[in-house]
Amino acid sequence: MQRFLRARKLWKYITGDAQPPHFFETDDDDDTLHIQCQTHLEDWDSVNSKIITWFSNTSVSSIHSLFTPFETAKEVWDYLAERYSSVDGANEYQLGLELHHLRFDSGQTLTNFYNKMSNLWNHLAQFEPTWTCPTDAAAFYAYRDRSCLRHFLMALPPDYEHIRASLLHRHPLPTVGQTLAELRSEETRKKTVVYQHSQPVLATPIWAPLQPPSQSVRDSRTEKTIGTGRKVGRLFELESLHAPHRSVAAASSSSSPISFDLWHSRLGHVSVSKL
Repeated sequence: MQRFLRARKLWKYITGDAQPPHFFETDDDDDTLHIQCQTHLEDWDSVNSKIITWFSNTSVSSIHSLFTPFETAKEVWDYLAERYSSVDGANEYQLGLELHHLRFDSGQTLTNFYNKMSNLWNHLAQFEPTWTCPTDAAAFYAYRDRSCLRHFLMALPPDYEHIRASLLHRHPLPTVGQTLAELRSEETRKKTVVYQHSQPVLATPIWAPLQPPSQSVRDSRTEKTIGTGRKVGRLFELESLHAPHRSVAAASSSSSPISFDLWHSRLGHVSVSKL
């Protein structure tokens, strides 16, 4: 809120530098001066009421309901500062403890994590001393920036170790803002890799012609299955042939062995000599 008011050049209403104009009626006052003073008073009261309205809109009802007795924005600010300011050792210890245990969660973004840590840094900054020497102030602020960078990098998970080591070996060390920018680039790269690996791979089907089903081959005399074959066009292609044991035994006792042409003839096919 302080930065908001300073940006609109209204902080003087909080410090008390902008006081309402006072008009003292005397006999020699003219109407023009009275009108000018009345206009200034209305302008001051308009800005003062606007600031109090901002305070009310940015606070819960249990707090802004207590603003009724106050007439100026300065009175409201002083009341809030007195009631809710907690610049003591216990508060500093609690903030330091939260900062020490704060760790990056895989379910949040680096920007959200940085905002949460930056909020703790800002609260801890109110416990810092006020430096009168510009040289000492610059040295302290440089040390504070390095401390913030160290806290930020310590809270990162192990999968950021390679970029963390790269940042810490630089001279001079990068600022927290520069570090956040590089880490966000790494975060985007990791999300892209995860997205690419999570995409489903569509298999391209290979269409092959359907083969005709196999059919059994039976002996014309015994009606037993002795093989398998398939129909190719108008022909029947023999795939396997298993001669019955009886036939084999009978054939083995004869003077001539069983030939393929003999079984071809037994199955009722035309002999090769007649083709």
